[in-house]
Amino acid sequence: MKNIKNIVIGIFAVIGFGAIVTGFTNFDSNFKSDNISVGAFCDGWEEGWEEGTCEGFTDRRGGLCPPTPVTPVCPVAPVGRNTWKGGYNMGYKAGYKYKW
Repeated sequence: MKNIKNIVIGIFAVIGFGAIVTGFTNFDSNFKSDNISVGAFCDGWEEGWEEGTCEGFTDRRGGLCPPTPVTPVCPVAPVGRNTWKGGYNMGYKAGYKYKW
């Protein structure tokens, strides 16, 4: 009886550990909130940052865009703006204000 109990506990432990590991490795790509992907917001943030830094630099100093500085960590999406477009707009504004 003790062996069966240990086997059952072992099986549940392996299944539970597998579920936890799978959840952590797929969190960013699969997390959905009301059918809006968290990854889409951050993708928009990165693209907006790149275009905003270029536009801000050329408006202030003229000339061509220099290499884009390292993109800051994606912020937490505000409620109601957690879409790609919302991320792009926030990233663009932050990039435009970036001081070279």
